[in-house]
Amino acid sequence: MSMKEIPKIPNKIIQHDLKTLVENGKITINTLSKVTRIEKQWFEDYISEKEHIESISPDEIHFITDFISILSLGMKIDDDSRLKAIIEVLTQIYEMNTDTIANCIEIDRQIIENFMLDSNLISMEEKYTLSVKVMFLYYILKFPKYDILN
Repeated sequence: MSMKEIPKIPNKIIQHDLKTLVENGKITINTLSKVTRIEKQWFEDYISEKEHIESISPDEIHFITDFISILSLGMKIDDDSRLKAIIEVLTQIYEMNTDTIANCIEIDRQIIENFMLDSNLISMEEKYTLSVKVMFLYYILKFPKYDILN
């Protein structure tokens, strides 16, 4: 499926999952609006079935379905696997090698390499430091030209 193609998820499933996330307090409509830049009213109408998914752009649909999946399923992934996935994003998507990541986050490259081989090869303290620093680096790289402040 290409990035522009609309996911083939039935509208009712998306509505249900979104409504469940909001009702269970995993996200608010205000936050959804901030993250997606879609009006709060659209989310309120969509959850209450007054609006349809097709009334937003294909890119917005793609983003929302991915976002819902991550919030619904992504948090159920164990912490080590999640951190490994983020490090893989840094290496594959951002084309950073282990040395660059290590230099950016000021940590020994061997800690990263050991963690990627087997998360049990590093101490809990090293794992904590690695996760905090990797997440901050990822956040910085994802920060879109300060337009969250506008």
